[in-house]
Amino acid sequence: MPMHNTTKLMILGLLLLPFVLDTDIVEVLSEEMPMISIQTDNGSTNVEISIENAKLEGNQLIVDQPQVVTLNLRFLDSSGAPIEHVNYNFVITDVNGNIVHKIHEAHAHDATSSYSLLFSDTGSFTITIDVEGAGAPPYDTRYSGSASSTIAVTPEFPLSVMAIMAAVVGIGVVATRFKNRLTVNK
Repeated sequence: MPMHNTTKLMILGLLLLPFVLDTDIVEVLSEEMPMISIQTDNGSTNVEISIENAKLEGNQLIVDQPQVVTLNLRFLDSSGAPIEHVNYNFVITDVNGNIVHKIHEAHAHDATSSYSLLFSDTGSFTITIDVEGAGAPPYDTRYSGSASSTIAVTPEFPLSVMAIMAAVVGIGVVATRFKNRLTVNK
């Protein structure tokens, strides 16, 4: 008789597994967006780049494809203070040098800018930000310079699909293993 109760508890645990895994997924998704900081070639400006739904591996942002993501830029001087009224050009190129996204003569009024971008292909992409300066023309070129980084776009395979597949396989294994014991104990 105690074996019968243990079996029920194991089956109940396996049935609740997707809910436990789903809770963990929500906690991971609610964490702060990963961010990298890159410096212009002359050291005058730091550009913080964060991407919604990205992962950070080392100093590289990883994005699952295909999806529209929000890319955020924040401009800081060498002391870490925000730079207002930054004028810049923003280009994303693929591994072959083809331009995927381009924003020419952009302006970050309050030191920040956001863009919605679609990454429909996988691979490595280079983000290049050319800071022309701050203020109105003629620009204050103390903050000019060029900065670049890479983003890796990987094939999509959601964690929730893996969790559901693991739960289904687990339930199938337990049901098959204890099928005979359940029918004998009736």
